[in-house]
Amino acid sequence: MSDAIEKPSGFRFWFTAILVIAGFLLFALMVRHFYLADRPEASTVPVTLSAEKRMELNLLTPEERAERLKELRASAEAAATSYGWIDKEKGIVRLPIDRAIELYAAEQASANPTR
Repeated sequence: MSDAIEKPSGFRFWFTAILVIAGFLLFALMVRHFYLADRPEASTVPVTLSAEKRMELNLLTPEERAERLKELRASAEAAATSYGWIDKEKGIVRLPIDRAIELYAAEQASANPTR
């Protein structure tokens, strides 16, 4: 038996290196084909589409998305902090969150006076 360590041949090293690189390239091509191919490029979005159609297709510009988010947050804030009718015929109203918490706490306190 020999204590000398065998050095790998140059062929094995380069073959393994090429195989690893080919694996990474294959993975990158698969990601590009299956994930990125379906995403439209910004330059390929028809400018003739209306804002509603672009919103439906999720093709809004960053500025339009920011404006839409601002509008949604404002409407959610207004709904959470104001009174309003949900269904007037059935008598269902919308309460501000703070008032609803107060009413619920009072209802629970009267239902369980021992706590």
